[in-house]
Amino acid sequence: EGKGNLNIGNKIKNMKISTWNIRTLLDSSNPSSITTPRRTAIVAKELKRYNIDVASLQETHLKGSGQLEEPEGYTFIWSGCNDNEPNYYGVAICVKTNLIKNRTVCQPICYSDRLMSIKIVDGKDETVLLCCYAPTLQADTNTIEAFYEELTNVIKRVPNRHGLIITGDFNARVGKEDYLWRGVLGKHGIGKINSNGQRLLELCSQEDLRIMNTYFQLKDKHKTTWQHPRSKQWHQIDFVIVRNKSTPKVLRCKVMRGAQCDTDHSLIRAVLKLTGRRYHTKKTKASGAAFNTSKLKEERIRAAYEQRVATRFEPENNASIEELWTEVRKTITEAASNILGKKVQQNADWFTESNPRIDEVLKEKRLAHSRLLSNPTRMNKELYIETRKKCQNEIRKIKERWWHAKMEELQTFMDKGDSLNLYNGIKTIVGPIK
Repeated sequence: EGKGNLNIGNKIKNMKISTWNIRTLLDSSNPSSITTPRRTAIVAKELKRYNIDVASLQETHLKGSGQLEEPEGYTFIWSGCNDNEPNYYGVAICVKTNLIKNRTVCQPICYSDRLMSIKIVDGKDETVLLCCYAPTLQADTNTIEAFYEELTNVIKRVPNRHGLIITGDFNARVGKEDYLWRGVLGKHGIGKINSNGQRLLELCSQEDLRIMNTYFQLKDKHKTTWQHPRSKQWHQIDFVIVRNKSTPKVLRCKVMRGAQCDTDHSLIRAVLKLTGRRYHTKKTKASGAAFNTSKLKEERIRAAYEQRVATRFEPENNASIEELWTEVRKTITEAASNILGKKVQQNADWFTESNPRIDEVLKEKRLAHSRLLSNPTRMNKELYIETRKKCQNEIRKIKERWWHAKMEELQTFMDKGDSLNLYNGIKTIVGPIK
């Protein structure tokens, strides 16, 4: 599932769009929480596994609006409620960082904690992608109507010449009665329609939209996205919707059951034929890493370094100034390389520095999840729950050990009166002191 997109030069041929209700992007301080720490990094890892270019995320619980770049190569852009309001909802769009840098993805607009958009530059064309989180059936009628009114207004503002992709958790069941909704519903819907589904179908009919999940013949397990907690029935409530004229651009639309981030929703991945923007990166010569000169503070290492320089520096008697400088530089560089070594770039982030171990822990959880999906027995479910708990506890311990080691390191600098390294250590962890 992780194969890359086809590329011709710097031109993207296919783009993978996804939608996923991830339940939260907030980290919990509760030890009994079922969510793994550092949510944005966990979600980014899963999106990278499935080579997602742009992902619509719902139920983030983030307040306000903002942008966060993760080392895995993804940038989160979110839209939430005001700071003085309860953060029940929240939406976000997660984009491959290089697509933002080359302006293939641009112009994010935050409408509310249920709706936001970005623009995708598709060759000479433009496509607007909407991320939606619709109210549930239990919401009051005014809330539901307000959401669909806002969504309708946003859709109407997108020019007809532009492409339109609407993604999200609509909390709606559209059923499979395609003969009643020709041009809106495909022949491969599932289940029965509910009132939210009726509203969504009416909107699609009015705005000439197609619900693409229902146009691909797949097994039910590759179409349904959410399991009802009481009935245990699987339903299709997350959708990828496009304008009728854009239907040929949607090559595939399938649920990726293996994607795992402690949510009760499955990830939908749609492959679209989008050209993307041509871009050229300026090639610059990479500079070598600096030598670890802090080691010279140790008397033993400083003596070894001085001895290496003294024994290796043997210039010719009649050497020119240029030849003499070349020999000096060569001698010092070789001595520094052998004695001091390169300065290791410090990542002031417990997750990034512990990445290899975290990957091992997450792999164990994925394997348990895969076994449960392929053979949903009681034993496999209990094994998965136990593995998930073990994973969360281990990652929390990794975080605690990292912080404990950092605090011990800073305490050592304090005890020695080494104010320079103490300041650098604090700056590495928390940023510059203002």
